[in-house]
Amino acid sequence: MIHQHIQRAFLLLEQSRYDLAEQELRRAIAMDPDEARPYGLLAGCIVMTGNKERLHEVEEHARRAITLKPDWSYPHFVLGQAHLAAHRYRDAREEVDEAIRLDPDRADHFGLLAAIYLQTQRWQEAIEAAERGLAIEAQHETCTDLRSVALTKLGRREEAAGAIGEALRRNPQNADAHANQGWNMLHRGEYRQALEHFREALRIDPENQWARSGMVEALKARNPVYRVLLAWAFWLLKMDSRVRIAVIIGLYIVYRFMGVVAERNPSLAPFVQPFIILYITFAILTWVGEPLFDLMLRFSRFGRHALSRRQRLASTWFAALGSAAIVLLVIHHGRRDLQAGGALLRDPDPAGNAHLRHIRPAPAADAHAHRRRHGARRGAVAGDGAARTGEPVHDAQSHLSPQLHRVRLHRRGRRGETADGVMWRQPETRPCSPPASDPSEGSYPCSAAR
Repeated sequence: MIHQHIQRAFLLLEQSRYDLAEQELRRAIAMDPDEARPYGLLAGCIVMTGNKERLHEVEEHARRAITLKPDWSYPHFVLGQAHLAAHRYRDAREEVDEAIRLDPDRADHFGLLAAIYLQTQRWQEAIEAAERGLAIEAQHETCTDLRSVALTKLGRREEAAGAIGEALRRNPQNADAHANQGWNMLHRGEYRQALEHFREALRIDPENQWARSGMVEALKARNPVYRVLLAWAFWLLKMDSRVRIAVIIGLYIVYRFMGVVAERNPSLAPFVQPFIILYITFAILTWVGEPLFDLMLRFSRFGRHALSRRQRLASTWFAALGSAAIVLLVIHHGRRDLQAGGALLRDPDPAGNAHLRHIRPAPAADAHAHRRRHGARRGAVAGDGAARTGEPVHDAQSHLSPQLHRVRLHRRGRRGETADGVMWRQPETRPCSPPASDPSEGSYPCSAAR
């Protein structure tokens, strides 16, 4: 009787009717609690549902199956899948290694190993694990798909296209193969063709997250700025993690060096500063580019449906915080301008002209009218008067700007000129004869200009 429940569960699992398969397996466990197969299959059924909140149940049932049948590899395989879903890669690697040790002739085990390597961005090891699985089963879809993904990440796009094309010829309804082809074209910059493959993958399997994330990237890649960011990310992904960190640190060191060069050599600053600005802009975009372009995608008729809940939430927070920052910046600058205006009303003369406040501009029209009425003679007399007394004569052009008038008077005074351009001269002294009433005194200075 227990075997009938297990057979029904197998059929239901093939049809992706996981809830009914779980019911059959629980009935089998109730009939024979010491049978290992229902526990192992129940753990696998829960993993297939994709419910991460029930991963603790997976571990419980898989451990029970291992206790009842220690030489069975399937519970270790299921535990490896559960740890991979929870991003516990070291535990997943231990479980899959044990599954391979117990049954080294199953391609599924090597497919899981390749998936672990992909998640940890060890592309070459992922290719090797997938090829080991394909050596056991040449048409194994999981190994074929994972190998093509790793080839794409390494930039070996032609090999990846050939592997994906072969998978699609064998099974045109393979959603993962269509998604992989879309990602391969996205790496090649053909985002329009990539969109077609992502749409086809989602038509076959609407819950395919690999295709959905590719669709979002392809839609954002229609923006030329985001295409640059995406190409940069793809280029970095080809490298080992240590090389990637070294490249980022190296670029920062170059940026700091260029800043020092621009500071110490002002003549080179116009050539260096554009690169500094470009680096800062690019660095900021690498930090905020994803939520920024996700926010822009929410205004697209198709893009808003492709975004995940996490992406929508992140873009909403980005919009709220960005708007608040802009408002605070405007308020800050507005208050500073108001303070500057108030200071100008309290002290209309700028601080730079404080030393000129003692110079009072005279009416320009009077001097101008006098010169026009009395001609050159009056101008000459005024010049002579300035030479005798050392007092400035008001400039006829002072009506142009009071501040300019004061500045001109100040500069002319420093150069020894009068207001109308005549050089000011110190009165000469000459000896004078003493008065007859005081013959004892010698000659004394007399302020008489020649």
